[in-house]
Amino acid sequence: MFDFNLPVAHIPDNYREFLPTMTTPAVDEMLISYEKGEAEMRRLHADLMSKENRGTLQSFAYGAEAYHQSKSKSVFWASDLLELFDLPRAINARQEFFWFGLFDLCSLTNILPQQLWEQWKATFTAWRGISKGGERVVAGIPPFERATVYGALSLIESHRANFFSMRVDALWRALSPSHKTNWGGAFHKRFILDWMYNDHGTTTDKERVFHDLINICSTIMTGAEDPFTSAYSELRHAREHHGEWIEVMGGYLRIKAFLKGTLHVEIHPSISTRLNVALSYLHPNALPDEATIKPPLRKSGFGSVELVKTQIAPQVRSYLRDCVQEQQPDGLWVLRQRAASYTSGRLSGAIKSMIDESLSQIGGVRAGDVHLFDYAPMDVVSEIVASGKVPDKVSHQFYATSTELAKEFVEWVGVKEGAICYETSAGTGSIAKQMPLQTFCVEIDRLRAMALDKMGFEVKQADFLRLAPSDLQGVADVVLMNPPYAGRAWQDHMEHAVQFVREGGTIGAILPEGAPRKMPSIAGIDVVYSEPKKNRFKDASVTVVFAKWVKCHATVLGQVPAHGQMPLFQAA
Repeated sequence: MFDFNLPVAHIPDNYREFLPTMTTPAVDEMLISYEKGEAEMRRLHADLMSKENRGTLQSFAYGAEAYHQSKSKSVFWASDLLELFDLPRAINARQEFFWFGLFDLCSLTNILPQQLWEQWKATFTAWRGISKGGERVVAGIPPFERATVYGALSLIESHRANFFSMRVDALWRALSPSHKTNWGGAFHKRFILDWMYNDHGTTTDKERVFHDLINICSTIMTGAEDPFTSAYSELRHAREHHGEWIEVMGGYLRIKAFLKGTLHVEIHPSISTRLNVALSYLHPNALPDEATIKPPLRKSGFGSVELVKTQIAPQVRSYLRDCVQEQQPDGLWVLRQRAASYTSGRLSGAIKSMIDESLSQIGGVRAGDVHLFDYAPMDVVSEIVASGKVPDKVSHQFYATSTELAKEFVEWVGVKEGAICYETSAGTGSIAKQMPLQTFCVEIDRLRAMALDKMGFEVKQADFLRLAPSDLQGVADVVLMNPPYAGRAWQDHMEHAVQFVREGGTIGAILPEGAPRKMPSIAGIDVVYSEPKKNRFKDASVTVVFAKWVKCHATVLGQVPAHGQMPLFQAA
């Protein structure tokens, strides 16, 4: 089953750029859940099959049969409950469920060629079958246990370049061999699929080729297939507008249908290049040099457009467009797909990761198949859908402070109830939520500022370094922050905050581990630091410290206190 007789060759860097990987964040949790469930099944089966209970079960079965005398097709019951509690069959069913759950989690369909995937599916469902003679097929499933699961994942990972190249190769072989556009052993920017439509104008079984084309191109662009795009709908639309170019996948794929049944396809040059890189891994000597590939006679319709890098993936945008919000009894808001959505519960691990990453930028936290918010998120989500963008994490240096770390930080600083406070790099409000009601927030990003406003905070959307106290509420008792760490940004934020606190006021910050060496004091007053806090951020391996600075009477930036003068407030 998991034995592949394939060579493992070096993966070139230009292939690694887009070669899909497996996402395996919760394999251990799945294994534990499976083991616990199987143990419960075996315990229950042993109890039910005891001599005392077998007779009782038969009585229940007889009672059900006697009650439902009509034997109506709408009524089903087990004539013998002993048949219902067949242990090997139940274990097979549970193992099938968990194996397919694992494949979804790992986004296996992004990697495996369709033919191999169908073979696998048949193997894992063979136990359900009936032979020609009417007898049940005796078939087992590879055990869902640690050694087998991790062995399978390791083999798949080592062969993922072979598998994905086989997917691309199968797509290439499905192109029309009779059209010169498809010659040369490589994907051109334009190619033709023949017999896509029959004489009646409806799609043929070639539809599956176009479906695979969409998913392969989507995987190349984003790392995951697109379950929201309907190949049938796109093909039908193209046929209704035959002779016209129709954009697919946000314009990175264009199709034109003709009445004779052919479909002309134009793909973005960067995508065709990547398709050829994948082909060359499988057929290293088969592809011509770029210089020998005859260019198309007509100019490409893509102009100078580059692959999407700053925008959210189209799968995320489609998912959010299909979401609704509702408030729970505990006050939290739930963002979920509409109940009628055909993709509900079918999203791969790769797509879920992209959705989680995008929604975390506006304060969303995954809980099962939904996301939880401290506020009604739909207005902010609608903005994301309209623009196709979320705040860029790297350029904004946004790494959300966990609730636990924020609470510990606020307690360490010693913020008193009733104090007038600023949170100057508010993000999604993790620190502000632990502070008094008088807290005023500053956030540079518009979407996160919208989210803070929805949470009930008074907020100003601005770059804190460009503000003066008069732009806010004057001077405050406390200024807290988890500023950006790049370069000396965190130092700039700490020093800029001096003018925002009254005499005797406090500045508190979560800073990188090296801060005590680089900034031992501000305006001649020592900064007090906590012990290092290791690995306290979910999406960044960074060690931080808490910092506290208290403004003395008459302290101004750059003025050193007189000898013997001490800060009004000493940190514990």
